[in-house]
Amino acid sequence: MSTNITKKEKESLLFAGLTGFIGLFLLLLVLLIFISSYMIYDEVEHLRAAYYVSLGHLPYRDFFEHHHPLLWYIWSPFMFLLPHQTFTTLYITRAASLLVSLLTGVYIYKIEKKFIGGKVAGLICLCLYLASFRSLQVLAYVKPDTYMRLFYFAGLFYLFKYFHYQKLRYLNFAIVAFFIGFCFLQTVVLQLLPLVLVCGCFLYRHRQAWPDFIKAGMLGFGLSALAFGYLYQQHILADYFTANWLFNAKLTPYLTAASLDKWKFIGLFIDMIIFAFVAVLWFVGKRKNNFYLMTITILFVAEFIQRLCGYVTYLHYLTFMLIYAAIIIAAPLARWLRQYKTVLGLFFIWLGFKFCLQAYSYAIIPHNISFYDEPEYKCAGLWCGIYQPHTSYYWMYPSIEAIHHIFYNTQYPYNLNQLIKTQKPQLLPNQNYSVRNREFEAIEKMYQLTPEQQKILQNHIFDTKILQNYDEIAPNVYRLKSTRP
Repeated sequence: MSTNITKKEKESLLFAGLTGFIGLFLLLLVLLIFISSYMIYDEVEHLRAAYYVSLGHLPYRDFFEHHHPLLWYIWSPFMFLLPHQTFTTLYITRAASLLVSLLTGVYIYKIEKKFIGGKVAGLICLCLYLASFRSLQVLAYVKPDTYMRLFYFAGLFYLFKYFHYQKLRYLNFAIVAFFIGFCFLQTVVLQLLPLVLVCGCFLYRHRQAWPDFIKAGMLGFGLSALAFGYLYQQHILADYFTANWLFNAKLTPYLTAASLDKWKFIGLFIDMIIFAFVAVLWFVGKRKNNFYLMTITILFVAEFIQRLCGYVTYLHYLTFMLIYAAIIIAAPLARWLRQYKTVLGLFFIWLGFKFCLQAYSYAIIPHNISFYDEPEYKCAGLWCGIYQPHTSYYWMYPSIEAIHHIFYNTQYPYNLNQLIKTQKPQLLPNQNYSVRNREFEAIEKMYQLTPEQQKILQNHIFDTKILQNYDEIAPNVYRLKSTRP
Protein backbone atom coordinates (compact mmCIF):
# COMPACT_ATOMS: atom_id res chain seq x y z
CA MET A 1 0.00 0.00 0.00
CA SER A 2 1.40 3.35 -1.02
CA THR A 3 2.25 5.81 1.75
CA ASN A 4 2.85 8.75 -0.58
CA ILE A 5 0.95 11.85 0.44
CA THR A 6 -0.60 13.85 -2.36
CA LYS A 7 -0.04 17.58 -2.74
CA LYS A 8 -3.64 18.25 -1.71
CA GLU A 9 -3.24 16.13 1.43
CA LYS A 10 -0.02 17.98 2.33
CA GLU A 11 -1.86 21.26 1.93
CA SER A 12 -4.68 20.04 4.18
CA LEU A 13 -2.25 18.85 6.87
CA LEU A 14 -0.36 22.12 6.80
CA PHE A 15 -3.64 24.04 6.97
CA ALA A 16 -4.78 21.94 9.96
CA GLY A 17 -1.46 22.37 11.78
CA LEU A 18 -1.49 26.14 11.37
CA THR A 19 -5.13 26.39 12.46
CA GLY A 20 -4.34 24.25 15.51
CA PHE A 21 -1.51 26.53 16.61
CA ILE A 22 -3.71 29.61 16.18
CA GLY A 23 -6.28 27.94 18.41
CA LEU A 24 -3.64 27.10 21.02
CA PHE A 25 -2.38 30.68 21.17
CA LEU A 26 -5.92 32.03 21.55
CA LEU A 27 -6.65 29.48 24.30
CA LEU A 28 -3.48 30.59 26.10
CA LEU A 29 -4.63 34.18 25.79
CA VAL A 30 -7.99 33.42 27.39
CA LEU A 31 -6.50 31.35 30.20
CA LEU A 32 -3.66 33.66 31.12
CA ILE A 33 -5.31 37.06 30.74
CA PHE A 34 -8.95 36.60 31.66
CA ILE A 35 -8.31 34.52 34.79
CA SER A 36 -5.59 36.91 35.94
CA SER A 37 -6.11 39.93 38.18
CA TYR A 38 -3.19 41.63 36.46
CA MET A 39 -4.08 44.92 34.79
CA ILE A 40 -1.97 47.64 33.27
CA TYR A 41 -2.03 51.40 33.77
CA ASP A 42 -3.63 52.11 30.42
CA GLU A 43 -6.63 49.91 31.06
CA VAL A 44 -7.49 51.64 34.32
CA GLU A 45 -6.81 55.03 32.77
CA HIS A 46 -9.16 54.57 29.82
CA LEU A 47 -11.94 52.82 31.72
CA ARG A 48 -11.85 55.54 34.35
CA ALA A 49 -11.98 58.16 31.58
CA ALA A 50 -15.06 56.38 30.16
CA TYR A 51 -16.60 56.44 33.65
CA TYR A 52 -15.89 60.16 33.93
CA VAL A 53 -17.53 60.78 30.54
CA SER A 54 -20.57 58.77 31.65
CA LEU A 55 -20.91 61.16 34.60
CA GLY A 56 -21.02 64.12 32.24
CA HIS A 57 -17.40 65.24 32.50
CA LEU A 58 -15.65 66.48 29.36
CA PRO A 59 -12.16 65.20 28.53
CA TYR A 60 -9.28 67.69 28.45
CA ARG A 61 -11.33 70.29 30.34
CA ASP A 62 -12.68 68.41 33.38
CA PHE A 63 -9.93 65.80 33.61
CA PHE A 64 -6.53 65.49 32.00
CA GLU A 65 -6.01 63.19 29.03
CA HIS A 66 -3.76 63.27 26.00
CA HIS A 67 -5.40 60.56 23.87
CA HIS A 68 -8.25 60.78 21.41
CA PRO A 69 -11.67 60.24 23.03
CA LEU A 70 -13.70 57.83 20.88
CA LEU A 71 -13.04 54.80 23.12
CA TRP A 72 -14.38 56.61 26.19
CA TYR A 73 -17.52 57.80 24.41
CA ILE A 74 -18.24 54.29 23.12
CA TRP A 75 -17.90 52.71 26.56
CA SER A 76 -19.46 55.53 28.60
CA PRO A 77 -23.13 54.36 28.13
CA PHE A 78 -22.15 50.87 29.30
CA MET A 79 -20.53 52.15 32.48
CA PHE A 80 -24.05 52.55 33.93
CA LEU A 81 -24.99 48.98 32.97
CA LEU A 82 -21.80 47.21 34.07
CA PRO A 83 -21.48 46.22 37.73
CA HIS A 84 -19.42 48.83 39.56
CA GLN A 85 -16.61 46.44 40.33
CA THR A 86 -13.24 47.03 38.75
CA PHE A 87 -12.26 43.51 37.74
CA THR A 88 -15.72 42.54 36.47
CA THR A 89 -15.72 45.61 34.25
CA LEU A 90 -12.15 44.86 33.22
CA TYR A 91 -12.92 41.30 32.07
CA ILE A 92 -16.06 42.33 30.17
CA THR A 93 -14.25 45.10 28.32
CA ARG A 94 -11.29 42.78 27.69
CA ALA A 95 -13.66 40.30 26.03
CA ALA A 96 -14.73 43.11 23.69
CA SER A 97 -11.08 43.99 23.01
CA LEU A 98 -10.33 40.37 22.17
CA LEU A 99 -13.22 40.34 19.70
CA VAL A 100 -11.86 43.53 18.13
CA SER A 101 -8.41 41.94 17.85
CA LEU A 102 -9.90 38.82 16.21
CA LEU A 103 -11.56 41.06 13.61
CA THR A 104 -8.20 42.76 13.11
CA GLY A 105 -6.69 39.33 12.46
CA VAL A 106 -9.38 38.68 9.85
CA TYR A 107 -8.30 41.76 7.90
CA ILE A 108 -4.61 40.88 8.22
CA TYR A 109 -5.44 37.40 6.91
CA LYS A 110 -7.47 38.85 4.03
CA ILE A 111 -4.64 41.21 3.04
CA GLU A 112 -2.16 38.32 2.91
CA LYS A 113 -4.54 35.89 1.23
CA LYS A 114 -5.94 38.13 -1.50
CA PHE A 115 -3.05 40.39 -2.40
CA ILE A 116 0.21 38.64 -1.51
CA GLY A 117 0.51 34.94 -0.70
CA GLY A 118 -2.76 33.02 -0.66
CA LYS A 119 -4.76 31.13 1.97
CA VAL A 120 -1.96 29.15 3.62
CA ALA A 121 0.26 32.23 3.71
CA GLY A 122 -2.58 34.06 5.46
CA LEU A 123 -2.65 31.46 8.24
CA ILE A 124 1.14 31.53 8.50
CA CYS A 125 0.93 35.31 8.84
CA LEU A 126 -1.45 34.98 11.80
CA CYS A 127 0.75 32.31 13.41
CA LEU A 128 3.82 34.51 13.08
CA TYR A 129 2.07 37.45 14.69
CA LEU A 130 0.60 35.44 17.56
CA ALA A 131 3.91 33.71 18.19
CA SER A 132 5.89 36.94 18.53
CA PHE A 133 7.32 37.18 22.02
CA ARG A 134 4.98 39.11 24.35
CA SER A 135 2.88 40.43 21.43
CA LEU A 136 -0.02 38.21 22.49
CA GLN A 137 -0.81 40.44 25.47
CA VAL A 138 -1.88 43.39 23.33
CA LEU A 139 -4.85 41.49 21.89
CA ALA A 140 -7.08 41.79 24.95
CA TYR A 141 -5.99 45.02 26.59
CA VAL A 142 -8.60 47.76 26.93
CA LYS A 143 -6.70 50.43 25.05
CA PRO A 144 -7.52 52.71 22.11
CA ASP A 145 -4.59 51.10 20.29
CA THR A 146 -6.58 47.85 20.05
CA TYR A 147 -9.52 49.52 18.33
CA MET A 148 -7.35 51.78 16.20
CA ARG A 149 -5.51 48.78 14.73
CA LEU A 150 -8.80 47.22 13.62
CA PHE A 151 -9.86 50.25 11.60
CA TYR A 152 -6.36 50.89 10.28
CA PHE A 153 -6.01 47.39 8.80
CA ALA A 154 -9.61 47.50 7.59
CA GLY A 155 -8.74 50.76 5.82
CA LEU A 156 -5.54 49.24 4.41
CA PHE A 157 -7.52 46.28 3.06
CA TYR A 158 -10.05 48.51 1.31
CA LEU A 159 -7.28 50.76 0.00
CA PHE A 160 -5.69 47.68 -1.58
CA LYS A 161 -9.08 46.72 -3.02
CA TYR A 162 -9.29 50.17 -4.56
CA PHE A 163 -5.81 49.80 -6.06
CA HIS A 164 -6.95 46.46 -7.54
CA TYR A 165 -10.47 47.31 -8.78
CA GLN A 166 -10.33 51.14 -8.87
CA LYS A 167 -13.88 51.52 -7.60
CA LEU A 168 -14.63 54.67 -5.60
CA ARG A 169 -16.63 52.92 -2.88
CA TYR A 170 -13.55 50.99 -1.74
CA LEU A 171 -11.56 54.21 -1.42
CA ASN A 172 -14.42 55.78 0.55
CA PHE A 173 -14.51 52.74 2.86
CA ALA A 174 -10.77 53.17 3.41
CA ILE A 175 -11.12 56.88 4.25
CA VAL A 176 -13.94 56.22 6.73
CA ALA A 177 -11.97 53.40 8.40
CA PHE A 178 -8.80 55.50 8.66
CA PHE A 179 -10.81 58.39 10.11
CA ILE A 180 -12.42 56.18 12.77
CA GLY A 181 -8.97 54.82 13.64
CA PHE A 182 -7.77 58.41 14.03
CA CYS A 183 -10.67 59.14 16.40
CA PHE A 184 -9.48 56.28 18.59
CA LEU A 185 -5.80 57.27 18.64
CA GLN A 186 -3.83 60.00 16.91
CA THR A 187 -0.72 57.85 16.46
CA VAL A 188 -2.38 56.22 13.44
CA VAL A 189 -1.00 59.25 11.58
CA LEU A 190 2.47 57.67 11.83
CA GLN A 191 1.16 54.68 9.84
CA LEU A 192 -0.76 56.81 7.34
CA LEU A 193 2.13 59.08 6.36
CA PRO A 194 4.03 56.35 4.41
CA LEU A 195 0.74 55.53 2.65
CA VAL A 196 0.70 59.07 1.26
CA LEU A 197 3.90 58.18 -0.63
CA VAL A 198 2.31 54.95 -1.86
CA CYS A 199 -0.81 56.77 -3.06
CA GLY A 200 1.39 59.32 -4.80
CA CYS A 201 3.16 56.53 -6.71
CA PHE A 202 -0.22 55.00 -7.60
CA LEU A 203 -1.57 58.32 -8.90
CA TYR A 204 1.57 58.85 -10.96
CA ARG A 205 0.94 55.52 -12.71
CA HIS A 206 -2.88 55.83 -12.83
CA ARG A 207 -3.70 59.47 -13.44
CA GLN A 208 -7.32 58.64 -14.17
CA ALA A 209 -7.72 57.94 -10.44
CA TRP A 210 -7.30 61.61 -9.46
CA PRO A 211 -11.08 62.37 -9.39
CA ASP A 212 -11.66 59.45 -7.01
CA PHE A 213 -8.99 60.69 -4.63
CA ILE A 214 -10.39 64.22 -4.73
CA LYS A 215 -13.88 62.93 -3.87
CA ALA A 216 -12.54 60.70 -1.10
CA GLY A 217 -10.49 63.62 0.24
CA MET A 218 -13.65 65.72 0.45
CA LEU A 219 -15.30 62.92 2.43
CA GLY A 220 -12.38 62.86 4.88
CA PHE A 221 -12.49 66.66 5.19
CA GLY A 222 -16.22 66.55 5.93
CA LEU A 223 -15.80 63.90 8.64
CA SER A 224 -13.00 65.91 10.24
CA ALA A 225 -15.13 69.05 10.18
CA LEU A 226 -17.91 67.22 12.03
CA ALA A 227 -15.54 65.89 14.70
CA PHE A 228 -13.78 69.20 15.32
CA GLY A 229 -17.12 70.99 15.16
CA TYR A 230 -18.35 68.86 18.06
CA LEU A 231 -15.23 69.69 20.09
CA TYR A 232 -15.72 73.38 19.32
CA GLN A 233 -19.39 73.22 20.30
CA GLN A 234 -18.37 71.67 23.64
CA HIS A 235 -15.74 74.42 24.12
CA ILE A 236 -12.88 71.93 24.39
CA LEU A 237 -11.28 72.33 20.96
CA ALA A 238 -8.38 74.44 22.27
CA ASP A 239 -7.90 72.05 25.20
CA TYR A 240 -7.90 69.13 22.75
CA PHE A 241 -5.07 70.61 20.68
CA THR A 242 -3.09 71.53 23.80
CA ALA A 243 -3.38 68.08 25.39
CA ASN A 244 -3.14 65.88 22.29
CA TRP A 245 -0.63 67.73 20.15
CA LEU A 246 1.27 70.49 21.96
CA PHE A 247 1.70 68.51 25.18
CA ASN A 248 2.62 65.30 23.33
CA ALA A 249 5.12 67.23 21.21
CA LYS A 250 6.75 68.46 24.42
CA LEU A 251 6.56 64.97 25.89
CA THR A 252 8.21 63.14 22.97
CA PRO A 253 11.84 64.23 23.55
CA TYR A 254 11.43 63.57 27.27
CA LEU A 255 10.12 60.04 26.62
CA THR A 256 12.90 59.45 24.10
CA ALA A 257 15.49 60.26 26.76
CA ALA A 258 13.65 58.26 29.42
CA SER A 259 12.81 55.22 27.30
CA LEU A 260 14.31 51.83 27.93
CA ASP A 261 17.08 50.39 25.80
CA LYS A 262 15.44 50.14 22.36
CA TRP A 263 18.06 47.67 21.16
CA LYS A 264 17.10 45.38 24.02
CA PHE A 265 13.46 45.58 22.99
CA ILE A 266 14.21 45.10 19.32
CA GLY A 267 16.47 42.19 20.26
CA LEU A 268 13.42 40.35 21.61
CA PHE A 269 12.05 40.29 18.06
CA ILE A 270 15.31 39.93 16.15
CA ASP A 271 14.18 36.67 14.56
CA MET A 272 11.10 38.31 13.00
CA ILE A 273 13.11 41.33 11.84
CA ILE A 274 15.83 39.20 10.22
CA PHE A 275 13.25 36.91 8.58
CA ALA A 276 11.44 39.95 7.17
CA PHE A 277 14.57 41.38 5.55
CA VAL A 278 15.49 37.93 4.18
CA ALA A 279 11.99 37.64 2.69
CA VAL A 280 12.34 41.05 1.03
CA LEU A 281 15.68 39.99 -0.49
CA TRP A 282 14.05 36.75 -1.70
CA PHE A 283 11.28 38.69 -3.43
CA VAL A 284 13.84 41.00 -5.05
CA GLY A 285 15.92 38.03 -6.20
CA LYS A 286 12.85 36.32 -7.65
CA ARG A 287 11.81 39.65 -9.26
CA LYS A 288 8.37 39.42 -7.68
CA ASN A 289 6.92 42.78 -8.72
CA ASN A 290 4.01 42.92 -6.27
CA PHE A 291 2.76 46.47 -5.60
CA TYR A 292 1.00 45.41 -2.38
CA LEU A 293 4.08 43.67 -1.03
CA MET A 294 6.09 46.78 -1.89
CA THR A 295 3.61 48.84 0.13
CA ILE A 296 3.90 46.58 3.18
CA THR A 297 7.70 46.69 2.85
CA ILE A 298 7.65 50.49 2.82
CA LEU A 299 5.45 50.47 5.93
CA PHE A 300 7.75 47.96 7.65
CA VAL A 301 10.95 49.90 6.89
CA ALA A 302 9.34 53.21 7.91
CA GLU A 303 8.18 51.71 11.21
CA PHE A 304 11.59 50.10 11.83
CA ILE A 305 13.38 53.43 11.28
CA GLN A 306 10.86 55.22 13.45
CA ARG A 307 11.47 52.83 16.33
CA LEU A 308 15.24 53.21 15.97
CA CYS A 309 15.06 57.00 15.94
CA GLY A 310 12.13 57.46 18.32
CA TYR A 311 11.33 56.00 21.69
CA VAL A 312 10.34 52.49 22.74
CA THR A 313 8.86 52.67 26.23
CA TYR A 314 6.69 49.54 26.07
CA LEU A 315 6.67 46.37 24.01
CA HIS A 316 3.32 47.13 22.36
CA TYR A 317 4.99 50.03 20.53
CA LEU A 318 6.49 47.37 18.21
CA THR A 319 3.15 45.76 17.32
CA PHE A 320 2.80 47.34 13.87
CA MET A 321 6.35 46.39 12.95
CA LEU A 322 5.64 42.77 13.91
CA ILE A 323 2.45 42.63 11.85
CA TYR A 324 4.18 44.06 8.78
CA ALA A 325 7.04 41.57 9.26
CA ALA A 326 4.56 38.69 9.51
CA ILE A 327 2.84 39.74 6.26
CA ILE A 328 6.20 39.96 4.44
CA ILE A 329 7.53 36.64 5.73
CA ALA A 330 4.38 34.57 5.19
CA ALA A 331 4.43 34.24 1.37
CA PRO A 332 7.98 32.85 0.88
CA LEU A 333 7.64 30.76 4.03
CA ALA A 334 4.47 29.15 2.66
CA ARG A 335 6.41 28.08 -0.43
CA TRP A 336 9.36 26.76 1.59
CA LEU A 337 7.07 24.81 3.94
CA ARG A 338 5.53 23.04 0.93
CA GLN A 339 8.89 22.22 -0.63
CA TYR A 340 11.16 21.33 2.28
CA LYS A 341 10.26 18.98 5.14
CA THR A 342 13.15 20.33 7.22
CA VAL A 343 11.80 23.87 7.04
CA LEU A 344 8.34 22.56 7.94
CA GLY A 345 9.67 20.75 11.01
CA LEU A 346 11.79 23.69 12.16
CA PHE A 347 8.86 26.07 11.76
CA PHE A 348 6.55 24.03 13.97
CA ILE A 349 9.34 23.57 16.53
CA TRP A 350 9.78 27.36 16.53
CA LEU A 351 6.02 27.84 17.04
CA GLY A 352 6.04 25.39 19.93
CA PHE A 353 9.01 27.14 21.53
CA LYS A 354 7.28 30.52 21.22
CA PHE A 355 4.11 29.08 22.73
CA CYS A 356 6.02 27.79 25.77
CA LEU A 357 7.91 31.07 26.05
CA GLN A 358 4.70 33.08 26.16
CA ALA A 359 3.13 30.72 28.68
CA TYR A 360 6.17 31.12 30.92
CA SER A 361 6.21 34.92 30.54
CA TYR A 362 2.60 35.13 31.68
CA ALA A 363 3.14 32.68 34.54
CA ILE A 364 5.76 34.94 36.15
CA ILE A 365 3.73 38.17 35.82
CA PRO A 366 2.88 39.46 39.32
CA HIS A 367 -0.85 39.85 40.01
CA ASN A 368 -2.24 43.01 41.46
CA ILE A 369 -4.12 42.95 44.74
CA SER A 370 -7.86 42.65 44.24
CA PHE A 371 -9.55 44.88 46.82
CA TYR A 372 -9.43 48.19 44.97
CA ASP A 373 -13.20 48.69 45.19
CA GLU A 374 -13.74 47.74 48.82
CA PRO A 375 -15.23 50.85 50.51
CA GLU A 376 -13.15 50.60 53.72
CA TYR A 377 -9.97 51.21 51.73
CA LYS A 378 -9.51 54.87 50.91
CA CYS A 379 -6.94 55.20 48.13
CA ALA A 380 -4.61 57.76 46.64
CA GLY A 381 -3.97 57.64 42.94
CA LEU A 382 -5.52 56.07 39.85
CA TRP A 383 -4.54 52.52 40.80
CA CYS A 384 -7.39 52.23 43.33
CA GLY A 385 -9.90 51.05 40.75
CA ILE A 386 -12.32 52.50 38.24
CA TYR A 387 -15.27 53.46 40.40
CA GLN A 388 -13.94 54.19 43.87
CA PRO A 389 -13.72 57.91 44.81
CA HIS A 390 -10.08 58.88 44.95
CA THR A 391 -8.24 61.05 47.41
CA SER A 392 -6.76 62.69 44.34
CA TYR A 393 -6.99 62.27 40.61
CA TYR A 394 -5.44 64.23 37.83
CA TRP A 395 -3.64 61.54 35.90
CA MET A 396 -1.67 58.47 36.73
CA TYR A 397 1.93 59.58 36.27
CA PRO A 398 2.83 62.27 38.81
CA SER A 399 6.06 62.96 36.96
CA ILE A 400 4.11 63.86 33.80
CA GLU A 401 1.83 66.07 35.88
CA ALA A 402 4.90 67.91 37.07
CA ILE A 403 6.25 68.24 33.53
CA HIS A 404 2.91 69.66 32.40
CA HIS A 405 3.08 72.14 35.28
CA ILE A 406 6.64 73.15 34.41
CA PHE A 407 5.93 73.59 30.68
CA TYR A 408 2.55 75.30 30.89
CA ASN A 409 2.62 76.79 34.42
CA THR A 410 -0.72 75.15 35.19
CA GLN A 411 -1.64 75.18 38.86
CA TYR A 412 -2.69 71.76 40.12
CA PRO A 413 -5.83 71.44 42.23
CA TYR A 414 -3.94 69.38 44.80
CA ASN A 415 -0.58 68.62 46.31
CA LEU A 416 -0.18 64.85 46.31
CA ASN A 417 2.05 64.61 49.37
CA GLN A 418 -0.06 67.04 51.38
CA LEU A 419 -3.24 65.13 50.61
CA ILE A 420 -1.65 61.84 51.66
CA LYS A 421 -0.57 63.40 54.96
CA THR A 422 -4.03 64.82 55.70
CA GLN A 423 -6.32 62.14 54.24
CA LYS A 424 -4.17 59.15 55.27
CA PRO A 425 -5.34 56.72 52.56
CA GLN A 426 -5.06 53.07 53.55
CA LEU A 427 -3.81 52.01 50.11
CA LEU A 428 -0.98 53.84 48.42
CA PRO A 429 -0.21 52.31 45.00
CA ASN A 430 3.18 53.51 43.85
CA GLN A 431 3.74 51.56 40.66
CA ASN A 432 6.88 52.09 38.58
CA TYR A 433 8.66 53.99 41.32
CA SER A 434 12.04 53.17 39.78
CA VAL A 435 10.77 54.17 36.35
CA ARG A 436 9.80 57.57 37.73
CA ASN A 437 13.30 58.06 39.09
CA ARG A 438 14.70 57.29 35.65
CA GLU A 439 12.23 59.76 34.13
CA PHE A 440 13.32 62.47 36.56
CA GLU A 441 16.95 61.85 35.63
CA ALA A 442 16.05 62.21 31.96
CA ILE A 443 14.25 65.50 32.62
CA GLU A 444 17.17 66.88 34.60
CA LYS A 445 19.54 65.82 31.83
CA MET A 446 17.49 67.44 29.06
CA TYR A 447 16.37 70.64 30.76
CA GLN A 448 18.15 73.10 33.01
CA LEU A 449 15.42 73.30 35.63
CA THR A 450 15.25 76.18 38.06
CA PRO A 451 15.18 75.41 41.82
CA GLU A 452 11.45 76.19 41.80
CA GLN A 453 10.89 73.70 38.97
CA GLN A 454 12.96 71.10 40.80
CA LYS A 455 10.74 71.60 43.84
CA ILE A 456 7.61 71.13 41.73
CA LEU A 457 9.05 67.94 40.27
CA GLN A 458 9.95 66.47 43.66
CA ASN A 459 6.55 67.34 45.14
CA HIS A 460 4.98 64.77 42.82
CA ILE A 461 6.77 61.75 44.16
CA PHE A 462 6.03 60.18 47.54
CA ASP A 463 8.68 61.35 49.98
CA THR A 464 10.53 58.96 52.28
CA LYS A 465 8.72 60.12 55.44
CA ILE A 466 5.37 59.15 53.94
CA LEU A 467 6.51 55.70 52.84
CA GLN A 468 7.84 54.98 56.35
CA ASN A 469 4.22 54.88 57.57
CA TYR A 470 3.25 52.18 55.08
CA ASP A 471 4.01 48.48 54.65
CA GLU A 472 4.64 47.12 51.14
CA ILE A 473 2.02 44.38 50.71
CA ALA A 474 2.49 43.85 46.97
CA PRO A 475 5.11 45.01 44.49
CA ASN A 476 5.07 48.82 44.89
CA VAL A 477 1.69 48.78 46.65
CA TYR A 478 1.61 50.07 50.21
CA ARG A 479 -0.92 49.83 53.07
CA LEU A 480 -1.05 52.14 56.07
CA LYS A 481 0.43 50.37 59.10
CA SER A 482 -2.56 51.20 61.28
CA THR A 483 -5.09 49.33 59.09
CA ARG A 484 -6.18 45.75 59.61
CA PRO A 485 -3.89 43.02 58.13
